This record gives sequence, structure tokens and C-alpha cells, in this order.
Amino acid sequence: MPIACPVCDLPLPADAPACAGCGFPAGLAEEAAKALAEPAPSAEAPRPASAEAPAPPAVDPQAVLCDRIARDVDRELVTLTELGGDGLAVSSDLRQAALVQADDRVVEALGILRQAHARLGQEIDRLFAARIAEIETRAERLHGAGLAMAIGPELASLQEEATRPERTAAIQRLRGLDDRLLRVEGEWNGLKGLFAQVDLLKEELGRFGTVPPEIDADIARCRALVATTDVTPQLLDEASQIAARALMLLHEGLAPHLEEELNRTAVALQAWPDDHAPSRRAKSLHADAVKHLRRGSLSDASSRLRELRAAVEELRRAHPPAPPAAPAPAAGPAGTDRALEALLAKARGLAARVRGLPAESDLAYEAASEIRRATELLRARKLEEADQTLSRLMQTLAAEPPRGRGAA
Repeated sequence: MPIACPVCDLPLPADAPACAGCGFPAGLAEEAAKALAEPAPSAEAPRPASAEAPAPPAVDPQAVLCDRIARDVDRELVTLTELGGDGLAVSSDLRQAALVQADDRVVEALGILRQAHARLGQEIDRLFAARIAEIETRAERLHGAGLAMAIGPELASLQEEATRPERTAAIQRLRGLDDRLLRVEGEWNGLKGLFAQVDLLKEELGRFGTVPPEIDADIARCRALVATTDVTPQLLDEASQIAARALMLLHEGLAPHLEEELNRTAVALQAWPDDHAPSRRAKSLHADAVKHLRRGSLSDASSRLRELRAAVEELRRAHPPAPPAAPAPAAGPAGTDRALEALLAKARGLAARVRGLPAESDLAYEAASEIRRATELLRARKLEEADQTLSRLMQTLAAEPPRGRGAA
């Protein structure tokens, strides 16, 4: 009986070498039909036992505990650093525990981590307490200076939060309190400096006349502001602005008096020649006072002027100057012309000395400014003021230490 071709299902005679339709070999037809008749293996059929996936290993609770403690140590290391501590030793313990655990010595690694965690907690507690104590000490120091800050309740709350496991909020509050205290300390130091300058200039201005009442009123208002029960940086800034205004009023009232006295002293110092060694200190003090006055630093100018008064008084006692020559009688316009020529010659001589100074020095800049001022006064025929300006410059240059030929 002929069989069907397994490919195209046409009858396949027994004596035919191949299928007439598709050319499939007749000798393979029976085997192909048997193979097609067998059922295909199911995809869900169980695999041999040798091909099954291995069961997952059991979880080691000690390894899990190691991981949890290591994470806690990492988190608290950040807290330690924020408090100013050094976490190098704890970081070294973490590395050692990791190496030991990788060597399957989990129990030993757990012991290392527990010890590191305990030491870290103790160090954080110590640093937190030290920071709070430091803030208390600084606040007490300010209170002793007359400034009160209402931070007692906040410090007590911080001490309570410091004992809790989660201390992130406490660290932030501690940092904010420290920043506030730093601002108050900085503002207070600046205000104290202003008070000191006001007291010095008030005393100096009192030598020449009456101190304006606005000065005392402003300072009284400043002290009332800082006497509050809870001083803040904003209050101190307001007080500093008021004190600066009082200082400006003192500058405006005192500067003309200082300049006038320094001009008189410059004329008096001309009684001693430039090469007179005992008078060199007084002339140097005079030059410094003039320099500070020109720069607007009246506090320094007043301090130098005080030293200058004492130095001149001592100089007069120890080295009395020669009596001044009697002034020549006025000679009318001709005498004025001769005085003008003499001052011009003096100005030219001083200008030559100024050109020999280092070009970028402060002294050269100030001396050139004085030369220009004297020249303008001479053009305006203000001979007395020009003479004072030139004499002041002469004293300044005389106080400058001599420079050698090879000096740069």
C-alpha cells in the first residue's frame, strides 16, 4: 500500500525513487512519518535532577547585623565631623572590619564594629557637651561686658536633644546658635572700637573747646540699645551706625584744631636744625601725626600729637633753642617780593628732595601733594600759609631716615 509523502501528502508508490510532487526521497518516507507521529516534549516537563538550580544560601543574621552597624557608623561619622571631631580611627576600624568579614570571620568583624560604634557615640557625646559649654562661656563673657543674650532655654533644649539617637536637628540648631553668637561678637568688637575712638577724640576736642551735646546723646542711645535683655546682631548694627555718626561729628570739629596745632609745632621745630639729633624724634612724631591727619585717621593723629607735645616740651627743657632773630621791618612791596622769592627757592629745594624719594612710596605721594599746595598758595600771595606748608614738609622730610647711595 502506497504511503503519503510526509512533506506534500501526495501518494508515494513503493517502487518510486522519490515523490513526484516535491522530490522527497522515498526511502526516508517511513522514518519521517514515524518522527512526525511522536508527540513533542512539553515545555513544562520537569528537568532532570542534575539540571535543577541550586537553592539560595541561608541568610547569616550576624552578617546582616554587621551591615546595619556599619551603616550607623557611616552616618554618625558625618555628625562627628560637623562637631569638629577626627574620624580617622573609626574609618580605620571600618576598613579592618570589612577585611575580616571578607575572610569569613564574621563574629570578629561584628566585635570590631560594635567597639567602633560605642567609641564613636562617646566621642560625639563629649564633643556635643564641649560645644555647648563653649557657647555658655562665650555668652557669659558677653554678659560680663554688658550684653545679655537670651539663649538659656535654647541651650537646655539642645542638651536634651543631644542624648537622643537621632541628632541631626540638634546639630543644625547648634550651628545656628554658634553663627548668631559669632555675629554678635563681631558686631560688639566693632562697636567697642568705635566707643574707644569717640572717647579719645572727645577728650582731644575738649582741649580746644566744648564738645557738641549731640555726641553724648548719640553714645547714650547706643548704650541703651545694647543694654536690652536679648541683644541681637541687628541691634548692635544699629548702635554701630549711631556711634559712627557721632565719630563723624567729632572728626569735623577736631580736624581744623589738629591741623592748626601741627602747623604751629612745625614752625617751632624749625628752631632746631635738620642735623640736630635730639630733635629727630619730635620731628618724626610730627611727620607721623601729619600723615595720619592727611589720611583722615584722627585717632592715630591725636595719639601722635600727644606724644609730640611731650617730646617738644622735653626737648625745650634739655636743648633750649637759640632765640629767634628780630624780624626785619616791613619793606613794602619790595619786601614782599623778596619773601616770595625766598619761599619759591625753598619750594624748589624741597621739590628736588622729593624727586629723590622712591616713586611709589607714600611719603613721595604726600610730599608732592604738599608741594602743589604750597605752590597754589604762593600764586595766591598767601605767603604765611605757604611758609607753614613748606615748613611742615621740611619737618616731614627731615624725620625721614637718611638713605644711602646704594639704597633702592
